[in-house]
Amino acid sequence: IPPEAIKAFLAAEDEDFYAHDGYSLAAITRAAGHNLMGGERQGGATITQQLAKNVLLNEKPSLSRKIKEIILAQRIEQALTKDRILEAYFNRIYFGGEQYGVAAAAQHYFAKKPADLTIAEAAYLAGLPKAPNTYRLDKPENLPRARARRDWVLARMADDGMITASAAHFAAAEPLVPIKQD
Repeated sequence: IPPEAIKAFLAAEDEDFYAHDGYSLAAITRAAGHNLMGGERQGGATITQQLAKNVLLNEKPSLSRKIKEIILAQRIEQALTKDRILEAYFNRIYFGGEQYGVAAAAQHYFAKKPADLTIAEAAYLAGLPKAPNTYRLDKPENLPRARARRDWVLARMADDGMITASAAHFAAAEPLVPIKQD
């Protein structure tokens, strides 16, 4: 997976990935406060928590599940390197339809291997885990939402210093065009 794709996922899902021990109390508190105030639902899960939830838990959302996610995320962080956690995450994350893993998503949406993705394509894929079926390119009605989400990821990448503002601007100008599905 190219560095730009990794940066896109970190910007979209867990900007402090390399600094935390599996969970972010600040992110959980921010999301809980925002959700209690009735705003658009936000997640506070780190990449490691998402991996724990997707691989080890299959319960409905609850406080109990969130506590289990945190405990499991800490154990995963103790057992694996950050790069191995990212590898496991990239291989198991859901991208809509029947697509699991970055390689399957890159092939399905762009007919490419992950190494061949542009920054704009990587940003689009990084935006999918939030609401995969809302942003799927193989559903024409999703295209405006998918473009807005991709552009949000690009802006986050620029704001976080992962790419230049100029690179974000050029990537946002790239058309987001689904491939023809067989």
